[in-house]
Amino acid sequence: MVERFQKLDEQAGDEDLLNKFFDTLKIRYNFGYEVEPEMKAKIEKYFRYRWLTDRNQAIDEPEELAYLDQLPIDTQNMLYRDFLYQDFLHEFRYMFMFKKPDGEAYTWSDQPYRDFMLGLLQNFEPRLEEKGTIIYKELEEIQEVFFQEKGTIDIGYEINRKARFVLRMHKGAIIGAYNCSENKKMAFVFKSTTDVHGFMLRKHIWLDLLESVPELSSNLKSNIKVQYVKNIYIKVMLEKRKYLDKLHSKSLNNQVISVLDLKK
Repeated sequence: MVERFQKLDEQAGDEDLLNKFFDTLKIRYNFGYEVEPEMKAKIEKYFRYRWLTDRNQAIDEPEELAYLDQLPIDTQNMLYRDFLYQDFLHEFRYMFMFKKPDGEAYTWSDQPYRDFMLGLLQNFEPRLEEKGTIIYKELEEIQEVFFQEKGTIDIGYEINRKARFVLRMHKGAIIGAYNCSENKKMAFVFKSTTDVHGFMLRKHIWLDLLESVPELSSNLKSNIKVQYVKNIYIKVMLEKRKYLDKLHSKSLNNQVISVLDLKK
């Protein structure tokens, strides 16, 4: 398994599948015409990035999962916690520290916590957003939770169809978790200012995980809401309010000038 993990770029079989995918698009959905070069390039770039960075490819085949299940529990935990996702878990540790009713912290030795963390990590998909990409728009329906590992993202608001960016998020941000958990549309605009690397978890999987561990879900949802409100919502809304007040003041001044001009 480890040897395969170290050779993820040797994906001849995946290349064949990708070519078959393009043939299917051409024949079934594009009236026999080749896919537009720009779209084809984007699709190829997405899959090649995924093949190179998908850590779960090391153990995603049935026979590999069968071997994994035969390993001692501690060894399974170490594989994900201390090898495949060690850097991720360090970066996002603030979000996954939960207290039991007796005040003790949950650990990987606790079955509900282990089930949740493995369900999270085993379903991660690599994600790359190129510099200058509008990642999310205002009022967009959010279908995934995005964990930002590298790069910077600017967050802003729209007024009169023009975006104004007022907050910059660096690595370690979690975007969309509040929206998915509470079924809320995106309130702001998110744009990458560098290439942004991270992982995403699809909304239906996220919701299934929350439902499967009621011991943790209320604590996690509370953490998510606090982080979102404190680190994003209040800061962006404050800047938006300042700008609206400025516009309102300017409008009033223009009205006063107009009245004075009429009296001349």
